Amino acid sequence: MIIFGAFGLLGVISSVAMLSVVSQMKGVSNNPGFALMQTPQYAMFMKAMILPTLVVGGLGIAAGIGLFKGREWARKGGLVWAVLSLVTKLASLWFSYSNMAVMTSKMGSTPGMKPEQAAMVQSITSAVVPFTLALSAVFAVALPVLLLVLLTRPKVVGYCKRTLSDGPPPLNG
Repeated sequence: MIIFGAFGLLGVISSVAMLSVVSQMKGVSNNPGFALMQTPQYAMFMKAMILPTLVVGGLGIAAGIGLFKGREWARKGGLVWAVLSLVTKLASLWFSYSNMAVMTSKMGSTPGMKPEQAAMVQSITSAVVPFTLALSAVFAVALPVLLLVLLTRPKVVGYCKRTLSDGPPPLNG
């Protein structure tokens, strides 16, 4: 959880950097990725996701450290992290899928591209992008769901419910 929390924080940094680059490139690039990034919906969504992603990332780091120490607050924080992570990832995937047409419409429209090349790029894109989003959805859902299951297991609950006077957790389980 610590690693995924850190990745979330790095994602916020890269999103802010990307927003600043894109804001300076209005209409400059024919890159399909930049076509999506230059839409007002993209900027609004990315700005709206900064705070939730910071919260989820920070919570993931804190809960991960607390779980190493067997703290109950960390187990509960891990459960909250899993739910919030699931919500933010599904929101991002929904946004990507619903705005896919903006990006794919630019693919194949590169200056100097022959019509048959453009048709091939469009057909490949229309097959690959939904597959990639579906694969991303599987991986985005897998970790939070796995954590929801693991953090509610009786052994984990017992490990985290012990008191400080019980001493350190046993090494052999």
